[in-house]
Amino acid sequence: MVVASDGSSRLLALADNIKPQRADGGAESLLWMEEAELGKEVWRLDFGESDNPTMYVNRNIRGMSDVVRQDDAFRALVIPQVLRSTLTRAVIVDECDPDDDAGRWAEWMSFVAEFHDEDLVAVTDEPETDAAAKAEWIDSAVRAFAEKRFHASDQYSTTRSQS
Repeated sequence: MVVASDGSSRLLALADNIKPQRADGGAESLLWMEEAELGKEVWRLDFGESDNPTMYVNRNIRGMSDVVRQDDAFRALVIPQVLRSTLTRAVIVDECDPDDDAGRWAEWMSFVAEFHDEDLVAVTDEPETDAAAKAEWIDSAVRAFAEKRFHASDQYSTTRSQS
């Protein structure tokens, strides 16, 4: 949805399945968001067949898309779990190759490498690597994301103290 920036809230355009890009012309978003009928669920993560996971938000909850984009408390509670679920899908379910620079999960692995020092190759080097070792790597990646990149608990605490 594109709304006029003059404060009038005029709807200028509306479309589904648009791949968002950064305002500075950088890479497209790793996580897509769409509104959907979700019954009593607030949000759902779907991996489908597209290149990027999609976060569906309940279209029947007024303003939910804005909450996902702008509410620090909601984001602090949800985004680390989105990362955990995505990495679980990539590393455990799809058994992504961490050396594949062009595969479905390459951009996610590159993103994680920006804040997580432990290389996934160290975990997946052995063919017998079990899911528990991969799960530990995923947990450490999410922990690093929350501490170094996203500052989830700080965002949540700040938002809650302002209420």
